[in-house]
Amino acid sequence: MKTTSPPEIKTFDSYVYEFMRETIEVAKSNPIAPYGAIIVYDDREILLKSVNSANNHPLMHGELSVIHTLFSNGFDGDRSKLSLYSTAEPCPMCAAAMYWAMIPKVFYGSSIAFLHDLFGRQIQIGAREILSNTPSFYKVELVSGVMEEQCNDLFLEAKRLQENQHD
Repeated sequence: MKTTSPPEIKTFDSYVYEFMRETIEVAKSNPIAPYGAIIVYDDREILLKSVNSANNHPLMHGELSVIHTLFSNGFDGDRSKLSLYSTAEPCPMCAAAMYWAMIPKVFYGSSIAFLHDLFGRQIQIGAREILSNTPSFYKVELVSGVMEEQCNDLFLEAKRLQENQHD
């Protein structure tokens, strides 16, 4: 009889949970597309929050919105102290933006694979694949599965709401 290992339980520092909880709250402001993102400075201070507004502008994913706003507002701090939190794995566009913005650490909940299975319209290229094919002068650390179940629940509810809109 074949035995299987129990699923891996990921644990993170308490501040990671605190910031992801805030990201989830931001995402709830757009229950149809709960792609929330925040930028944190020095693991202590939230600089910006945003949620997907691609229905108004196709490029304004939550992650791209906070990156754009950060630098449009003249950020001149130490980029090595920035972290980005997202309810979902960054799409190829957002992953590339994180690389070019030199944001060293990215935390996310739901995976692109989960979102594609749910909605059927995600580009099936993960952030890790994008970031592993960038020039080696700079690397972005991806931390996956942060509060994944809670993030997945946001998207399951979004799917339910979207289906109810079509009834």
